[in-house]
Amino acid sequence: MPWSMSRRVRARAVATGVALVLAIGALVGPVVPAPSAAAVTGPEPTVAAPYLHWRATDSATGALVGGATFELQGPRSATGMTWNTAITVADCSAAPCTGADLDPDAGELQVTNIGNHRITAADRYRLRQTASPSGYVAPTTAASTFVEMPAGATWTAGAYSFGTYALTARAALACATGTFYSVSSAGLVRRVNNVSGTGTITDFGTFPGTLANVNALGIGSGGTTMYAVERSTSAADVLSVLRYTVASGWETVAGSAYTTGNSSSLVAGAVSRTNGRYYFGGPHQAAGSSTFSFRLHQFDPATGQRSLVGTIATSSTVAANGDMLFDSAGNLILILSGTSGVTTHTVAAATLAAATGGALAATSTTVASSVGADINGFAYESDGSVYAGNGTTVRRYDPTTWTQIGTTPVTTALTSSTDLASCAAPVSITVVKTVTGRVAATDQFTLAVRNASSTVLGTATTTGTSLGQQAARITGVNVPTGAALTIAETAASGSLTNYQSTWACTSNGAAYTSGTGASIALTTPAAPGASVVCTFTNAPLITSVVVRKVVQDSAGANPQPGVGWTVRAATTAQTGTVTAAPTASTQQTLADGAARWSLRHSATSALATIAVGETQQAGFDFASGQCTVTTAAGAVSTVALLSASGASVTGVQPGSSVDCTIVNRVRATTLTLVKAVSFGDAAPGSWPLAAVGPSGSLAGPSGTSGAASASGRITPGVAYRLSESGGPATYVQVGGWACVNQAGAAVTVSAAGEVTATQGDAVTCTVTNATAQLVVLEHIEGTATVQPSQFSLTATPAARPGLSASTVPGSDVVGTAATVQVRPGHSYALASTSEAPHLQLRFERYVGTVGEGGAVDHADASLWRAADPSTVAVAAGQTAIYRFVAAEPLAFALPYTGGVGLDQVQLLGAGVSAVGLLAGLTALLLRRRRTP
Repeated sequence: MPWSMSRRVRARAVATGVALVLAIGALVGPVVPAPSAAAVTGPEPTVAAPYLHWRATDSATGALVGGATFELQGPRSATGMTWNTAITVADCSAAPCTGADLDPDAGELQVTNIGNHRITAADRYRLRQTASPSGYVAPTTAASTFVEMPAGATWTAGAYSFGTYALTARAALACATGTFYSVSSAGLVRRVNNVSGTGTITDFGTFPGTLANVNALGIGSGGTTMYAVERSTSAADVLSVLRYTVASGWETVAGSAYTTGNSSSLVAGAVSRTNGRYYFGGPHQAAGSSTFSFRLHQFDPATGQRSLVGTIATSSTVAANGDMLFDSAGNLILILSGTSGVTTHTVAAATLAAATGGALAATSTTVASSVGADINGFAYESDGSVYAGNGTTVRRYDPTTWTQIGTTPVTTALTSSTDLASCAAPVSITVVKTVTGRVAATDQFTLAVRNASSTVLGTATTTGTSLGQQAARITGVNVPTGAALTIAETAASGSLTNYQSTWACTSNGAAYTSGTGASIALTTPAAPGASVVCTFTNAPLITSVVVRKVVQDSAGANPQPGVGWTVRAATTAQTGTVTAAPTASTQQTLADGAARWSLRHSATSALATIAVGETQQAGFDFASGQCTVTTAAGAVSTVALLSASGASVTGVQPGSSVDCTIVNRVRATTLTLVKAVSFGDAAPGSWPLAAVGPSGSLAGPSGTSGAASASGRITPGVAYRLSESGGPATYVQVGGWACVNQAGAAVTVSAAGEVTATQGDAVTCTVTNATAQLVVLEHIEGTATVQPSQFSLTATPAARPGLSASTVPGSDVVGTAATVQVRPGHSYALASTSEAPHLQLRFERYVGTVGEGGAVDHADASLWRAADPSTVAVAAGQTAIYRFVAAEPLAFALPYTGGVGLDQVQLLGAGVSAVGLLAGLTALLLRRRRTP
């Protein structure tokens, strides 16, 4: 078969096969093969032919770009007049693909069906791009025009390729060195490249719409976002917020009109590098004010909200023009230009973050150099210099002195420029102070940044007593890359020698450099836009130790400073070296009741042990004690002091405060009155006792011995008169009062009977009373029928209140029945009476010993001494034994020469006393002798 014929046959066969497939497809519906689980480069092999495919790539890099949208039409009718069904083909970028595109690779599209129509090689189709993905410009005219499959198009293995659609990415704003942007009042954004001091200007783009009053240009970090505002006729309000982003291009933010409340034009705009918000504002003169402030507003792209951030006090008397910028640390720098100079107002990032519409704290600096009153825009260069421009001309300045860099303008070719902006950023320097503890509450620190010429670029001084990171800091110091700086701290009050100073610097949050000491020699990073934060940390090397003495009254109340007490704080080093001042471990407490030491640690690692205690004073009792240890970081712990000997406080860190309090309670000065009976059986409680102090002193105790009232508090150091009263009359006080303290030591009692107690003493004063005992016996001599028991023996005291005669039965044995308690030293008259006839012979005192059963030796005359019964006295505590000696009267015969006969002898008895008997008998005998 000729080649031409075979070709026709093959064509008919193919056509017949295709027709068969289409017929089957019409019966069962569109055939959509499932894509493979793993995407591959190029058409998916698991998708059954026939199919159409094409690619979307980045025009600059050739890389596949996902997210484009296309319109596919077909099949073309036989007449060629219509393309039948049209579908939208959205790029499937991840399996599973549920739309028309069956290729899960981003930027690769593969279609087998248009609706219910199955793609065939026998039909013709056409394709165009309808939308670009985010970050790419809209389809060009060429891309949005249908590309038709030509007649007789070549299919390869059942696949036809529409080729590649090259997509153009939107340009980000350039952040390169020497590049900044200008916006005109009509919304035209122009790019200025400052090469070798000469600016080359190119158009970047234009904000949409018919605009006439655009201002407040701001560019975000990385150049992906740019904002401006279309101002109202008064220029004080916002008609709309204008935005350019790489993702969405040029746009007017819908519903972004905003009434600012400003009295003057909006002149400044900037985009925060930390939160992405767009800030704008302008001068404002409040009613009745002679000066202008700057009212700052914000647009939050996340919510679309516009709001007042706050007000910056500028003290300007005119509505100065100017601009604002953000440094890499997020600090806002407002620059206002006038005929008298340039003033910068720096608002810290933290202040902005906390703003609620009120006053914004700012650090202000004025430089006398003038850049012109007509300056309407400023933009950073990456080396820290600033571009300043008006409607046509831009110059470059050193922001520390505001002197021009170079002798000629960067450009004079701008047209109607209203503002400048850039996404370049200088190196931002922030200096922070952290105080872990203050040696003295008044210690403060000054921070400073100086350039290589020793010019002060920023300074801050701490205030207050708070610990941790201090509110005072240096912010908004913007310097060139690779600049040599000196960052230092000095003591505004106090001494840095009392602290260990360390410092650490970070760059964009990463560690940059660190060291010890109070000065940093810093070279700024080479990369522009670095945010360098240097933190000085001061850790105190001094520990303060205070031992306070508190004295309470005896009831535990009325605390007062204990003055003149000896307290102890003996320091030893656990690690390193610790030196105490004063060096003595003991001190006397001062007028405030405290003694103080200062400990110097050799390093922050040097720990101390402090032994705390006191020397107890007489008259006081230890009540309680505690040491409170507060570290420099504010951690608090306590150590209990359980006695006057105290305790050891260990592990004391440098910068700690060790505050100890020892409480002593005044020991009550007491007096107890005691009655002692040294001889006799009278109860001690029989005598009321009393101690009487002088006027103004505590009332002394009074009461009977053993009673609660006989003991009580007295005033120390004053004399109390001791006394007793009452009691049995047969007792007398033996000696004076005897007093002892709680230790048993004698306490002096004056001749007047007064005792003075020392503070805290418990004094016991004892007075002793005693009686005397008189034993009266009756002894019968010879053999007789008369018995001692027939006698009554009476002791009659000399007249004295409370004393009365006592009578005992006669007995010749010492015993209770024969004993009479008598008042010591008092005179008593003794008498013996009996009804029985008897003859009283004599009255005697016994000097012998008393035997068993109370027996006395009546036979031994040497043991008896003659005594006078009319006056007998017994010493206190003594027992005196006396006897009457009687005999039975005998009948006696008269001699022949004469005498009394038996009938003449009157028998004694019937109440005749021994004394009378003896007298009568003596007279009778005398008469008898005188009878011749």
